[in-house]
This record gives sequence, structure tokens and C-alpha cells, in this order.
Amino acid sequence: MLGAIINPAQCLDLASSDGARLLRRAYEKLKAFYDYTGKEFPENRQGRRNDQDKLKRYLDCAVVNTLFEQKKIPAVKSPFIEGSPVYPGGKFFEKTHTQICVREASCILGLFIVQDIAAWKKVLMFSEKSELPR
Repeated sequence: MLGAIINPAQCLDLASSDGARLLRRAYEKLKAFYDYTGKEFPENRQGRRNDQDKLKRYLDCAVVNTLFEQKKIPAVKSPFIEGSPVYPGGKFFEKTHTQICVREASCILGLFIVQDIAAWKKVLMFSEKSELPR
């Protein structure tokens, strides 16, 4: 497994107010293009039966690609809220995760080889069997 150290200063956070504004503009540009051409507008779709999260994110992909065409952004990051609530009434979900898309190598500060994948996974997230740090 290969790991990377990414410069966060070059990474646009799509969950920020600036990120949301840029996404909205990219969506509007994309929508105008599809309205003009008459082509079928992309939409997010279910990846499997009973997929509430619509894991086939064709629309989201098209909007982010339009954003990249408009702006010279080397990388973006965004949370993806997926799965069932961790507990009743809560807003933490079982499969929520953050994804980073690197478009330009200039924002990669370094690379490393992960030798012990099991240990690395424990660093990144707690498994059901691991203990919380004291």
C-alpha cells in the first residue's frame, strides 16, 4: 500500500462555504450546457438494490469535473455521508468518510510505503476490537 502526504493549503474543501459556492457555480454551468445541447443530464443513481446513498455519483462527478475545468485547483477534499446513523437520532453515520482527489502532483509533499497495513488501519480508524486511546 502506498501513502501520501498532501499539502492541505492546496486542497479546496468542498464542505466549506467557498467550496459550496464554487460547486453551485459549476453545477449552473453544467446545467446550462446540458439545457443548450439537449443531452440527458447526468444524475446520481443507485449502485445496488435499496441503495439509499446513490453510490453511482454521475452528477457529482460531472459537477466536480466542471469545477476543475473552470478553476486551476490542484486538489479537492469532501466528506461523503453514507450509511445508517451510528445511534438513534444522531447525525454520525456508519460509512461517512472523506475523499481527496489530487489533480496535480505539486500538492503531494511526499510518498511512503505502508509495510504493516493492519497497524496502519488502526491508526486511521478504530476497529470494533480496538480500544480507545487513554
